Amino acid sequence: MKKKRKNKQIPFDEFYSNGFLELGRMGNIVSLKNNFTEQDILERNTELAQQYDEKKAEIDTLVMDIREHISKCDPLSLLMVAMDRGMVNLFNTVSEIQIEGKQNFELRTVEYIQSILVSQENYSEGFKDNQEELIENVLEKVDELYIKTQIFYIFWAAKTMIDDADLDEKDIQYIMEAQLMGNVRGKRYQFQQLTNMESLLLPHSDKMRELYGVSAQDLLEGLEKLEYSLSSAKLDSMKGMFNEFLEFQKASEGKNLEDVEKLLDEIRDSQQNLELCEKCFGTQLYDIKKVTGWSDTLINSLSWDIGECKDFIDEKDFSGWIIRDLPVQKRPFIKIGESSYCFDYYNLFDNIYRIIQKDMKRHDNEYTTQWADIQQKASETLVEDQFKRLLPGCQTYVGNYYPIGSSLKKMDENDILVLYDDTLIIAEVKAGSFTYTPAITDYKAHKKSFDALIGKADYQCERTLNYIERNKQVTFYDDKKNEKVTISRDKFQNIFTFCVTVDNFNAFEAKIEKMNFLQVNSGTIAISVDDLEVYTAYFNSPLYFLHYLKQRKTATRSKTLLLSDELDHLGMYIVHNNYEMYADEFDDCDSFAAYGYREDLDAYFASLHCEEVESNKPVQEVPDEIRKIISVVEEKKLYGRVSFVNFLLDYAPETRSQLVETIHYLLKRQREIGRMFPAFSNGDVMYGCFVKQNGIKEFSEEDRLNYMYANMMRVGQNESWYIFLQYDESDELQDVTYKKLYIEDIDKEGYDKDKLEKYADFLYQNRVIETLKKKQKKKIYPNDPCPCGSGKKYKKCCGKA
Repeated sequence: MKKKRKNKQIPFDEFYSNGFLELGRMGNIVSLKNNFTEQDILERNTELAQQYDEKKAEIDTLVMDIREHISKCDPLSLLMVAMDRGMVNLFNTVSEIQIEGKQNFELRTVEYIQSILVSQENYSEGFKDNQEELIENVLEKVDELYIKTQIFYIFWAAKTMIDDADLDEKDIQYIMEAQLMGNVRGKRYQFQQLTNMESLLLPHSDKMRELYGVSAQDLLEGLEKLEYSLSSAKLDSMKGMFNEFLEFQKASEGKNLEDVEKLLDEIRDSQQNLELCEKCFGTQLYDIKKVTGWSDTLINSLSWDIGECKDFIDEKDFSGWIIRDLPVQKRPFIKIGESSYCFDYYNLFDNIYRIIQKDMKRHDNEYTTQWADIQQKASETLVEDQFKRLLPGCQTYVGNYYPIGSSLKKMDENDILVLYDDTLIIAEVKAGSFTYTPAITDYKAHKKSFDALIGKADYQCERTLNYIERNKQVTFYDDKKNEKVTISRDKFQNIFTFCVTVDNFNAFEAKIEKMNFLQVNSGTIAISVDDLEVYTAYFNSPLYFLHYLKQRKTATRSKTLLLSDELDHLGMYIVHNNYEMYADEFDDCDSFAAYGYREDLDAYFASLHCEEVESNKPVQEVPDEIRKIISVVEEKKLYGRVSFVNFLLDYAPETRSQLVETIHYLLKRQREIGRMFPAFSNGDVMYGCFVKQNGIKEFSEEDRLNYMYANMMRVGQNESWYIFLQYDESDELQDVTYKKLYIEDIDKEGYDKDKLEKYADFLYQNRVIETLKKKQKKKIYPNDPCPCGSGKKYKKCCGKA
């Protein structure tokens, strides 16, 4: 079975509390625009608010009806039918983007049914003859419940807008989206399901052995078996039965009926066939003990008995609704008879780390502090390792302290510093758990959790950044006030601040800076350890990764771009490069939600786990010649390589192609004239390019710099990239040299400005001659590009009267 990342839900930003929305698809962007007056909105909200009690009563009645039918169903049969129906949807989809509407609800049917089963008594013994009809009725009504609940949010929002003065429009927007995104399941790709969990759980192994008689490694191995058992095992068993059938057909050829029946009996009674049948049609794949071999103590700790949970169905608002915390999210297994079963793949792996944490605390409350200390250290080490994989050769420092004032008496703390070339990453790691109480029932708890995790981490990042920015050189210390590292601010051209969380709530992390109740620093990237792990699997070059980070940071400052998953950012980057600029081009719309950009990424990451899924990694279109330049630069590890490669990759596809065409033209032209023929471009960022070939007379280093500074003076550029490329006889790139030149260096280095100005005029005249020759013209026309390289029309530059 192919694991999908997340069931797609288009976020309902500015959904109803902001009025009617006009939805228009623009390629892969959904644009949201408000076209109604305040009076229109008020009248419509009033009309909807009046229907709130009626709609709520309808769902209350439906929940009671579902509960009654479930109480009459055989629990095992009901769960197996619901499980099989959900798996059919997964078998028939290639990407999460295809899982929508009714399919999405069907994938969540199991968790709701299991939650009801463990929350009330069961009377199925008296209804054995009506099981098929009862089960079908339950499935239909649960589907209806999900649909009605989605619609109910509209009436809730309208009523709340009118009745609750404590919640403003943006608060209601947030709660609406939090509820809608609560439908999303699947926090990780299948290839990474246990990777980070291993790092976080192994340090607790001794305590697990004490409490459960099972080590952390035993737990992880059992989870790995469950991962296969709940995902691909049934499909593999079906394939096994089909292969048996093919072998039976082949063996039956030429035999009489009696021999065929005898052969069929042998196959039917074989141990292999019995095992396949049990996996396809029985309960073996869901039986925790049979699959994992775990101790009864551990299994029972993670299991609810039928009717054991008393919190889900109570006398409070929304009793038994899907919007409440579900029992399956607290204990993933259900005990039926003498055995415990697991039917819900997503809830198990989405929540198991926090489930284990809470259960261990339940057994030994004194372990709470120790868990927190171990968790923080393990999570920081995990994040440090992920950055090391993304940035090979980087320097990392964990647990860093710096003075608040002028002395070391009072110190602030930073979790991680990462130094790579001219780039500095400041990271804060938050291992605390997020409060998953539904926003619609406890909005304050949600805000408090975000502030404790994201808000606090962002504040810590900002303080560390301010410490660095205030001084030309700063020192960080360990917890005993011993010096660890001294940093010079001038060395870093690129600085990124990160908030990395153990809990994965990236529906909000992907746009955390848009939350009105959080005062986050513009530019801080909030990301989970799971998504950071995905980046280690995607990027095989630190320079491409850091260019992506540059665009990702820029996107946090966009006022219109609203993405609901970290991988939406990567998908848009692959397609559009500077995707924040692309979104801002639609200036007639208020908000944009990306749709479909993860589809190719989903297929690729599915292929990392399942060999049967064939998918190439989606990448940006970068010309081979530029890729070769970047490869050489990365291999040489020269200082400033990040900024230089950012300069190359910032270009739009057509400009990248123009650079490659220029290089190829120089290689050809220099052979024709027998000497170096430099190129000069003055677009958004100026550069001069020199190509060295064997047998071609080259400019000296002094001549090349004179050429650069003369052109900079001519067009009035304050800075420019100097690029020197060396090729062999076959025009294969051998070496790259680069540096950033600044106009003030002319005075610092003692250049003769008069000579440079004369040289600039000489170069300009030569460029005019070359341009006319190349374009086969007799003169430069007013609307032609100016030969000086300014990027302006000739009539508005050197051709002015």
